[in-house]
Amino acid sequence: MFYVHVLFPLFSLIELMNAVYTQLVIESQIRLALIDFLKGLVELDPSKRWSPVQVIIECIIFYINQSLKLYLSWVNAKFKL
Repeated sequence: MFYVHVLFPLFSLIELMNAVYTQLVIESQIRLALIDFLKGLVELDPSKRWSPVQVIIECIIFYINQSLKLYLSWVNAKFKL
C-alpha cells in the first residue's frame, strides 16, 4: 500500500511533463511554419517568392491541419482513446 501512495504523484508528474513537452513541440512546429511562411512572402527573388495563390493555398492547408489536430484531440479526450 505504501508504494502505491508514493508512486501516484510520480505518475501524474510524468504525465504533466509529457503534456508540457508535447505542447512545446507543437509550439515550435507552429513557429517554424510561420517563419517559413514569412520567408516565402518576403523573398527578394521573384522566381522564389510565393504568388498570392500559393499564399492562400498554404493558409488553407495550415488551417485544415490545425482544425484536424484540434478535432482529434477532442475525440481522444471525449472517448478516452
